[in-house]
Amino acid sequence: MSQPKVVLKDWLLLSSVAFGLGFGISLPFNRDLKQALIAGFSTVPATVAAVVIVQNRQKRQISNSLATLQAEIDRSILQKQSLTDAIATDTSILRQLQSELEQLEANINTQQALCQAETDKLTN
Repeated sequence: MSQPKVVLKDWLLLSSVAFGLGFGISLPFNRDLKQALIAGFSTVPATVAAVVIVQNRQKRQISNSLATLQAEIDRSILQKQSLTDAIATDTSILRQLQSELEQLEANINTQQALCQAETDKLTN
């Protein structure tokens, strides 16, 4: 609710400044109060139009920036998902290799036990 009041104050201030400048510059040159008032009042719509144009450009720039940032966020989300999938795949492969390693170690232990048993037989 305070935002419209601020905007209204800004517009009133800007219009007052535009009027003051138009009037203040025109009066010394023309030395006619009526023409100075007309000049002062004519600067107000021109100033308002300029402000509207500038605000529209700023809104477009902000919209473009937001669109660019949203696209970057979307790319980051896709990249995160891709990395998460890669980590899950690598974890699965790592578990499979760990299982194979444990089987190989069990086979080695079995073979060592058989070898030790045969060595003991030969020794006896």
